Amino acid sequence: MTTRRPMRRGMTLLEVMVALLVTALVVGLGYATLGSAMDTQDRTSAVRDAATSQAAARALLTDALRHVVDGRAIDSEGWHATPATDGTTARLAFVSRGLVSPLGASGRWQVVVAPHEGALWLSAESLDAAAPRLAVRLPNTTAMRLRFRSRTDAGWVSRWDDATRVPLAIEVQWLDAAGQPVGAPFVARTAPVGDA
Repeated sequence: MTTRRPMRRGMTLLEVMVALLVTALVVGLGYATLGSAMDTQDRTSAVRDAATSQAAARALLTDALRHVVDGRAIDSEGWHATPATDGTTARLAFVSRGLVSPLGASGRWQVVVAPHEGALWLSAESLDAAAPRLAVRLPNTTAMRLRFRSRTDAGWVSRWDDATRVPLAIEVQWLDAAGQPVGAPFVARTAPVGDA
């Protein structure tokens, strides 16, 4: 006569511990993968936002310079490019008519590009009408290097000291805190308009 062994029900303690360990490893890997994906998404969003701000500032500055008010048409306070001691430009300020439609025929706007609170800002404020102030913060950008092209000379210069004359063109290079270029430089050609 054969004896039957009783059927085994349940799991041993060792099997339960192995199952818990495998489950913990799978959950840990899933959590790490999710965290990595979220970090990648955050970095991608930051890069996209920085590129959008750079493009907006570039377009706004290019348009404003294209419709700059000739310094002789307003006063000697109309055009300033303040140099910094390290060869960069600390502040660029001028009056423009090209910030709202129709471009080149709007009221006057005071445009300023200068560092503020650890970043470079481009701002524009209406001088003639009640309009909201425009401001664009350039992330990862703390300074700018400008070069100017005279209307009479063929070369580029790093300083522009004549507040009554507007240069023919301006080359703009955004810089980070280490003085390294942020994006490619761009050239904005000016086409001064009178104040009237």
